[in-house]
Amino acid sequence: MKNVDLDAECDFRRLSPEEIETACKYEYMRESQALRDAVGGQKKKPPAQVPLSFGQDLNFPELFLLVLALNKAGFPKPWKQLRKNSRMELILRISKWETERKKSLPPLVIETASIELDERKLEQATADQPYHWRLEPSEPNLLRKYEQSGREYFFGFIRIDQAYNETEVVAAFKEEFRRRWEKTKGGNRERWRAKLNDLVVMRLLKRFPPGKGYLEPYKRLKLVAKFCGYKGCVEEAAAYKKRCKDGRGDEPMSNAAKVEMSSARSEARIFFQSLFPGEDPLSY
Repeated sequence: MKNVDLDAECDFRRLSPEEIETACKYEYMRESQALRDAVGGQKKKPPAQVPLSFGQDLNFPELFLLVLALNKAGFPKPWKQLRKNSRMELILRISKWETERKKSLPPLVIETASIELDERKLEQATADQPYHWRLEPSEPNLLRKYEQSGREYFFGFIRIDQAYNETEVVAAFKEEFRRRWEKTKGGNRERWRAKLNDLVVMRLLKRFPPGKGYLEPYKRLKLVAKFCGYKGCVEEAAAYKKRCKDGRGDEPMSNAAKVEMSSARSEARIFFQSLFPGEDPLSY
């Protein structure tokens, strides 16, 4: 990663509200070697043959048009180096691609199941548990599809009381979702900014890795504090500056800053693999 333009690769603080979601997805696309290879040789390939891991279950014109737009824009150039007309076209194409992708990969799928007596477990019956119940089907189709997709899913049992109406059931789903997955503060725009910050941390960890002397991690720390504004990193950067003045610059970094950066790197990889299952980002 020599001669890296850190401003283009890591400074997304001034992105407009209209472009931030597309810019985020585009920057994660730049982390895919498979996509880079596909776009580079796309002109000789019809849509069905474009080897995009994020389009492996899709076969529709929008995928092809997206690849054409990426090629025309000069992919994998950083988003900040793209011309305005290229950005506008990608906002349109990536939006349409995302719509089609969600049709193929819906966020929620429920397979009907019934509870019945499992005859195979009768031999193990006890006084406390005279019989054993199981759900049908014994091998849900959802599990088989999961094994083939390479994507990450949450599996669990769902019980819906049919005495409740749609509004009440939807509210219960929302409450359960927020209990398991913390909601990003600030709405949808801040969600994409948070994902971009995760990506920035991952790139900076690659650029300034641990194990190359004590100065490299602190170069990374100051850039994370500058570009991302993480509370622990900002505080540790200020504390490090003071320690240097006192002649204690070689003291270890705080755990709070380390945890923030480690968590961000993990989150960046998880989101990347939601787009490119089975592949690791180039900066990981």
